Amino acid sequence: MEWMSDLGRLLRESPPQDGELREFKDRLTDLLGREPNLTGLRMYLHQCSLYAQRGRLDGFESACWMRTGLEVLKEECVAWERPSSAGIREELEELGEIDETIETVSDEAPPVAEEDIPGWVPETHWWWRAPKRQEMSREERERRLYHEAYDVLDEWAEKR
Repeated sequence: MEWMSDLGRLLRESPPQDGELREFKDRLTDLLGREPNLTGLRMYLHQCSLYAQRGRLDGFESACWMRTGLEVLKEECVAWERPSSAGIREELEELGEIDETIETVSDEAPPVAEEDIPGWVPETHWWWRAPKRQEMSREERERRLYHEAYDVLDEWAEKR
């Protein structure tokens, strides 16, 4: 499922013709709407949720990438009028909870550097710029992102 954010970029760079896009959406919906692919979507949503929960530390940017991929899937890749989309719709209801988690952790999340936000991502993908502490120092940002390594180094320094 990691391909979804790449697909969003490709759809913007080289939009397919309407007939090709319709055929792609129909086929993707029919395939993703049945097992074991729905389980793969469920697992991807769960992983995104876990990254969002770790957003105050090292999970925020990964959550953003995954959330963008899910938004591309929702907005551009599913033929919602097809009966096979029912399971996808049900699974994507979890996006509300993921968004709430991103919003909750954004008070202390290390911001994603502006140059690391993909240029093709539309403004509607608000999560990329959600961290409220955009002025966080580079040192604090790195301490949060690499907290496990810093914890080991701090522990080692205390023992010396």
